[in-house]
This record gives sequence, structure tokens and C-alpha cells, in this order.
Amino acid sequence: MNRARPSYPEIQRRSPTRAPAWRWELATWLVTTGRAVPDRYRDAWVDRAHRHLTARRGSRRDAAVQEAVDLFSDAPRLRRALVEAYLLTGEPLAVAAARCGVSVPTAEAYANLFFDVNLKARDKVAVMVIGPGLGAGVGVNDVGRIWKAAGYHTGLVTLDAVVAVCIEDGLVDGGGPIFPAPHRPSSTSGCGRACGSPSAP
Repeated sequence: MNRARPSYPEIQRRSPTRAPAWRWELATWLVTTGRAVPDRYRDAWVDRAHRHLTARRGSRRDAAVQEAVDLFSDAPRLRRALVEAYLLTGEPLAVAAARCGVSVPTAEAYANLFFDVNLKARDKVAVMVIGPGLGAGVGVNDVGRIWKAAGYHTGLVTLDAVVAVCIEDGLVDGGGPIFPAPHRPSSTSGCGRACGSPSAP
């Protein structure tokens, strides 16, 4: 006898191509369908997202979750790419948050609700998160993917340098909505450290 088609939570729980935003998608699915699911399908972050989505109008909202939602839904594409690139470095959330000009609670909410990535799954990160094709050449529209690749494959120092070069070469605007943080990585010092050059006296 054929098994019935698995429910949305089952697909999300078991699929090797589970989306980084699976928790937010599951919480949205629960609200939209009104269905309940066993505890094994959900965790504290799914429940937190669900509470946020079902909060009454005028009630106090979860500030960190709302800021993460705004970042995911309304921020410029490169703003999101910057945050995700620093999350892909594997550095502590406080480091990523400081580089991107967001609070640590917001970075934590974004990472759990919209960017849940297993950094050990290298093939999945390369295909689903960074995207294929960088080896064939890049253009201005690939800046965000370049940042993600640099963050994931080479780490914080190199990512700092790559971001700074993109600003200095005019590929992106160094101010405005993409870079609200006061931190500005230096391409000179960053490249020097990344390449193993001795520091200036």
C-alpha cells in the first residue's frame, strides 16, 4: 500500500535540501493552516516565531524577531548578503553582528529563523547558499555571492578585505542601507593579514 504524501513538517524535517529559513516557513505554515504538529517537528525557535506571528495587534512584539523579519523581507539584497556572509565565517555572533551593524539578538534571530546553515555540509552550502557558477566568472550582480564564498571558504579576515575592496572599487556604496555599521574593514590591512604579509611598524 502506498504511503500517503508526507506533510509539510515531515518534508522540512527530513529533506536534505531543507531551506535555511525552514523554521520561519514552518511557523508560517502552522499559522496559515491552523494545524498542530507533534513536538518533534518544532523547537524553541519555531515556537518563538509562531508566537510572534500570532501576537495580537497592539501587543508587545518580539523586537529581535521583528528586526530579523525586516532584514529578511525588506532589506536590500546586498544587506542580507553581508549578514549571511559574516554568519558563514563561523565566527561568534557578536563578531558578525558588529561587522553588520545589527544587535546580537537580531543576528541570533536571523541565523535561527532565516539562515540555519550546517557549516559542515560543504556541498549543500556551495550549491544552495552560495550558488554555483562563480568559477565561470563574476559580475557586479555576483557581489553578494562573492562575499558569501569569501566568508565561508576563507574566513573573517579575507571577507573584511573583500568587502573593503568592493567599496573602494565602487562596486557597492560604502554607506547607506547596506553598511549602517560604523565598522569599516580596511582592504590594505585586511589583505596584508590574509596574505601573511608582515604588519607595518
